[in-house]
Amino acid sequence: MLIIERSPVYRAGLRHALERAPDIQIQIETADPTHAAEYVRALHPHIILLGLDPYARVAGAFARPLTFSGNGSKLIALAENAASRQELAMVDMRAAAFALKTIAGDALIDLIRRCAGGARSAALSPRETQVLQCAAGGESNKRIAYALNIREKTVKNHLTSVFRKLGVANRTQAVMRAFNHGWARLQIE
Repeated sequence: MLIIERSPVYRAGLRHALERAPDIQIQIETADPTHAAEYVRALHPHIILLGLDPYARVAGAFARPLTFSGNGSKLIALAENAASRQELAMVDMRAAAFALKTIAGDALIDLIRRCAGGARSAALSPRETQVLQCAAGGESNKRIAYALNIREKTVKNHLTSVFRKLGVANRTQAVMRAFNHGWARLQIE
């Protein structure tokens, strides 16, 4: 595995979380994305873990050569927040998976294992992310429709798409996945 992350503190946290998994080996970590393509060519990592900063478009520009290098590496992008994650979807980095940087260590390990096994996580659209966040807040389809100014049938269609993309069978599983990956947070009032 290759870790590309600018923040030394977050990089150390990733290393600490991943060292618990005996089947995950970190080959190298770097703060400098410009040298990442050289590392990929030299090391042929199975997984590239790319921590994104607010300059997501810049990250997308150098991530493309990483994923098109033909070495079979799978790219997992970790975004600061849902907005930068949505921007990444527009950049089309060909990432195997996206998660927020608030993802729990065990969930990240699970995501890495699934990607290494060939799984691919389709990015949610901005509207699907909004619907999922409302669902995670306990809102009914009717209240989500009202809040987002869309029809209730449209909410159901978005949820069906979310279930398919996340590989889950129902709303509860989708909400749990959202909490585990940091896409939604429990609001206590």
